Amino acid sequence: MINQKELDLLLEIHKLLNKYGEETFNNLVKNLKDEFFVSSIDILAKSASNIKTPTKKTKARIDYNKYLSNVLSELEKNDIEKFKLLNEFVKELDSKNCFSTLKEFSIYLNETGVYHKKIQTWAHGKFILISYFSTQKIFEIKRTINRINKPQHREDRSLDAWSNIILK
Repeated sequence: MINQKELDLLLEIHKLLNKYGEETFNNLVKNLKDEFFVSSIDILAKSASNIKTPTKKTKARIDYNKYLSNVLSELEKNDIEKFKLLNEFVKELDSKNCFSTLKEFSIYLNETGVYHKKIQTWAHGKFILISYFSTQKIFEIKRTINRINKPQHREDRSLDAWSNIILK
């Protein structure tokens, strides 16, 4: 009587026979009768189990805050007025008064031509913008910051806003 394991093995052999053909199967039967071939298969199987699969390296994250502090410290040494202006602007960016969302910040950088890709983090965007500003003249920086900080018309769909509209 045949047990379940033997039946499973026979079914797998049948599938492989259909896949590779009868000629390949007959050649394999002849090779399995050769002792040298069988011993070399054992050696290959042992060496294959010892081979380590290469591990996938994870991308190291860039610490943009560190680079930003380096840019600001260089400005502090070289141009104290520009440093004060940009340091205040960084605080504005941190409080998200200028841009409420990362997408809005990224769109601004794209539209102004400062950066042509989508930014992934706030720190990345701050580093790019401050690096760009560090090469500009002070009056250009002030003009740009004033334009950014200018209150923009935003739709307020809160209940209070609707009640003010209705009651007017």
